Amino acid sequence: MNTDLKALIGGVLGDLIDARFQADVAAAELAEHYRDHPHMRSFSIPTLNISSVDVDLRFVFSGQQAEEAGPGGPGGETGADETAEAEKARKVAESISEEVLRQPSVRKSLKEDAQRRELVDLLVERLSGTSAATRDEPAPARRQTLHDELMKTLSSAKVEGLSDAEATRVHASIDRADARFSAAARAGKPASPRVLASSEALTSVNPETVSRISFTVDLSARRWVSGEDEDDEDVLAEE
Repeated sequence: MNTDLKALIGGVLGDLIDARFQADVAAAELAEHYRDHPHMRSFSIPTLNISSVDVDLRFVFSGQQAEEAGPGGPGGETGADETAEAEKARKVAESISEEVLRQPSVRKSLKEDAQRRELVDLLVERLSGTSAATRDEPAPARRQTLHDELMKTLSSAKVEGLSDAEATRVHASIDRADARFSAAARAGKPASPRVLASSEALTSVNPETVSRISFTVDLSARRWVSGEDEDDEDVLAEE
């Protein structure tokens, strides 16, 4: 199973810090037990002092495993990308369809709610497909294609021709919807790298694609120290 690189490293760091904390809690409880026991008071108190840990983390980026496994293999992100693009195209289509349904000539031609719902479903299907198919085209050409497809769909649904004012409003809605969702896509944060670190994943790929991060976690850098005077606050001091 793949995961974010930051989640993998954060999980390792969190577990190490928690292990040190649990060790300190156990040592403190043990110290109190020794203090209160008449025979053990003079004994040395067992303490696990984890001062630092060296970590050698090996992993493979999920895209590299996908290349090894071929299209659709484990770790591939193509499916997720295509789903996101399809969702964006659908939102563009839904936004345009809402504006179309507000036009008086459309509502006059389709008086029944069932007819209007059928038109919306047809518009969403056709416009989302057009939006997805033209996503790599320049914005003016993409929006004109959406407009042409919209007019063909209205004609096939036997909707009376839009007035000049209505056509202007609908075309403006196409521009707004396309611009809004295109801007959202550009402003989206870059995806965090997905990695796999299981033994199965590491042994199923070319060894040259395995990445490595080595680091040291210092678990005893600072401690609380009482102030010099009674009124002074406790401070964190370097070891």
